[in-house]
Amino acid sequence: MQAGRNLVQRCSLLLGSALCAACASSLGPATIPRDRIDYGASIARAGQEQLLTNLVKLRYAEIPVFLEVSSIINQYSLEGQLSVGGAFPGITDRTAYSVNAGARYADKPTISYAPLSGENFIKRLLTPIRPEALLSLVQAGWPIDIVFLTTVRAINGV
Repeated sequence: MQAGRNLVQRCSLLLGSALCAACASSLGPATIPRDRIDYGASIARAGQEQLLTNLVKLRYAEIPVFLEVSSIINQYSLEGQLSVGGAFPGITDRTAYSVNAGARYADKPTISYAPLSGENFIKRLLTPIRPEALLSLVQAGWPIDIVFLTTVRAINGV
């Protein structure tokens, strides 16, 4: 009678862990809004810093280098393991039970960069900086004299 009860308890424990593993399968869709915003903000911030660095390089006659993010691949994995074992009276001389459980979570982003070259490089290098971009730098706290020294060659012929 006791052996039958233990078997039922073990089976319900196994079923419960299987249901918990099925609930964790929503890991992927739940991460999309968060990751999209975080990666987008990071790419925008890195692009602004790269532009400013290259403007300073141009000011001091150094060669600018542009790297573009060509792809972002993020891989999540959630793994669980449950093992139950035991020895039942009548089958062996002793009664032994063991329950083992384990879990592992992994977040593996892969970001690929490609140097900007050719026509895209020339277009990015020779396109004038929009006044909105200069005003954004000033509004972000950059001193106006430094922004103008590194980005403006002439204003209205002066």
